[in-house]
Amino acid sequence: MDTSKEAIATWCREYLGNLLEVPAAEIDPTLDFDKLGVDSAVAVALLMEVEERYGVDCRPRSCTGIRR
Repeated sequence: MDTSKEAIATWCREYLGNLLEVPAAEIDPTLDFDKLGVDSAVAVALLMEVEERYGVDCRPRSCTGIRR
């Protein structure tokens, strides 16, 4: 599995695109979740999924806050 920051950001865009019913390409991974229209419960669930799936720590503001 590709665990690069770019791969994780792509997965986040796809996840959020499906959730928000918009093309993944329209999701700006540099925006905070609230600016994307995502509530805190969904944001936490997404971050937990990323941490479990990819074995990384994420900042709670956006998908770009990935730390190894």
